[in-house]
Amino acid sequence: MVLGFRTQWGKPPRPTEFEQKILDGRKKHTLREDPKDRWKAGNSIQFVVGNRTKDRRQFATGECTGTQMVYMTLKSGKRSFHHGLLIRIDDYTLNYYEANWFITNDGFDSVEQFIHWFKPLIEQAPGKLLTRKLIHWTKDLRYGRPDY
Repeated sequence: MVLGFRTQWGKPPRPTEFEQKILDGRKKHTLREDPKDRWKAGNSIQFVVGNRTKDRRQFATGECTGTQMVYMTLKSGKRSFHHGLLIRIDDYTLNYYEANWFITNDGFDSVEQFIHWFKPLIEQAPGKLLTRKLIHWTKDLRYGRPDY
């Protein structure tokens, strides 16, 4: 299955560096909509930039090693952090340190960059609760388990 990645984001456009981060192991997973529940462990992955354009280029292959459900919202209060961002993976709410680790593993250089990317999506989501599937291509990284 194809996983397409942007090469630039934001205004003014800045490089995402996702391709290099995937190749050198700094980006360990990605968040995607999956309304038809197509992503499953064992699916092949074709990592692509420029998908659906004449400049399409596959830069790597891999395998989906598992998925988790991610829920993000913006709230105030004790359990929120970083501008009110709350991240729950499956049935586990990440604490401040776990959320930083998750954001880094998703290939973002800072929490602020992650919030800038996802805040508009959260604000437009039904009930302001953004639901995404976390697609893993590493074997040992999972969130919310006592052995991670």
